Amino acid sequence: PIPGAGTYATDRAAASATGLGEILLRFGATRTVCDLVAGGSTAQAAVATAMARVNMHAKGDVGLIAVDRLGRVGMVHNTDTMPHAWIAASDGEIHARMRV
Repeated sequence: PIPGAGTYATDRAAASATGLGEILLRFGATRTVCDLVAGGSTAQAAVATAMARVNMHAKGDVGLIAVDRLGRVGMVHNTDTMPHAWIAASDGEIHARMRV
């Protein structure tokens, strides 16, 4: 994974991407997600915004997942299927999601 495209982390968020690498590299997808979170977006809003930018200018299978410093998760993909899972604890509760 290339930092800023396939993986990126700051003190406010971490993001990971999968899919067509050239698209992720061209748009700096994971850095974009982290920058959006730093600017006040939620993890879900940040991955959705980054995906919208990718989809507006390129065609290809891409998936993004991010977690902010409070453990809130955001996930999006532009494919029919993309198996994923996450588990996080916040506010004293454990939250999980799995899709196959």
